[in-house]
Amino acid sequence: MKNSHNKFTTITDAWRNAYGKDYEEGLHFLLNTSDLLERDIERICLEISEKRPIQYIIGNWDFYNGNYEVNSDILIPRPETETLIEHIENSELQPKSILDLGTGSGCIAIELSKIFPKATVDAVDLSIRAISIAKKNAKNNNARVRFLISNWYQKVSLKYDLIVSNPPYLDKSVNFNDSLKFEPEEAIFSGENGLKDLRIIISHSKNYLNYGGIIFLEHSPEQNKIIRNLFNKSGFRDVTSIKDLKRRERFTFGKL
Repeated sequence: MKNSHNKFTTITDAWRNAYGKDYEEGLHFLLNTSDLLERDIERICLEISEKRPIQYIIGNWDFYNGNYEVNSDILIPRPETETLIEHIENSELQPKSILDLGTGSGCIAIELSKIFPKATVDAVDLSIRAISIAKKNAKNNNARVRFLISNWYQKVSLKYDLIVSNPPYLDKSVNFNDSLKFEPEEAIFSGENGLKDLRIIISHSKNYLNYGGIIFLEHSPEQNKIIRNLFNKSGFRDVTSIKDLKRRERFTFGKL
């Protein structure tokens, strides 16, 4: 018991040295990690001093109705993206086929596979390491998802009722900050003022959607008007934006 108390104290002291009392929520998550006392405490303290994201220190994170293994090979699943899943679940959509582009941890594809158990769900990512983690997460969440290594649509040969994506959309020259330095750059930053990958996804999406199919995209709130315009120019109907938890227009969808 005394040894356990000393470990908690050591971790708490390291946390306060790094963050003061500005981020107590992160400390709470860490101290409540089930196997914390079995881990290398010195390593944990080093990671805290580096301000490595709490999700990477713990090694897993909750997203919507699942828990996901995470490391620095993949983007950390964020609460904002849960808004996208929630909207799709609460809609009248009943897709028979779903494609998740840039799946990362697999969290979007896996949660949608739970919501639509009769649908076939495919998920692609360019990163071999990301696909490896996503496969583990699918197994741990008892989800049926087919994963494919692909640069966006490059290896995709089918058409779908629903395409979803949370692609890289930040402009590195404008948005880079220390809070992102541990996450994979290719999952965060995109060229052409953050719009390069969004343009690719939108412009080619008609070739991979069934008629009446819908595409949902996450993007920066500042890009909202541009994204809506790209949807309209590509011939999508009923183009609509959705606000995130902070009431910013972060998601846009359109119907083919």
